[in-house]
Amino acid sequence: MNYKKRPIFEKPLVTSDFGKMNMAVIAKTYVEKYFPLDVKAGENDLLVSFEDDAEQLILAVTYY
Repeated sequence: MNYKKRPIFEKPLVTSDFGKMNMAVIAKTYVEKYFPLDVKAGENDLLVSFEDDAEQLILAVTYY
């Protein structure tokens, strides 16, 4: 499949984003707006593909 890429938010990464737990911290407002989690139904995580010019990253998004 050929998908058109479009940025949904910008997140400069810092060392603390990938600490002991190897996770990126994304603002709650972005998670609620852009990631299809149905928190009321008990969903609190999903896998998301992020791409930059260099590589593709598959990250788990967890909502608390």
